[in-house]
Amino acid sequence: MNWDSAEERAGLIERVGIREYNRLFAIYLEKITVKVNGYGIRPVLTPFGRLFAVMDGEGRAFATQVEAESYAKGLPAVN
Repeated sequence: MNWDSAEERAGLIERVGIREYNRLFAIYLEKITVKVNGYGIRPVLTPFGRLFAVMDGEGRAFATQVEAESYAKGLPAVN
């Protein structure tokens, strides 16, 4: 499953329904998200290409995972 493909995601919704799709998508997000200092970091596809988003409520994203992790390490730790 290519989660970056809108066509594949739409096909999956049609095959399994929205509830199962949401469950599978949550599993996918859990697999691709790393935690640094209590903050999730995951790749996101944007008009600027693939970036690494830090789930800190500020909407920040970085060109590399190393940059995102460095930023997260400087934030107050959360549980």
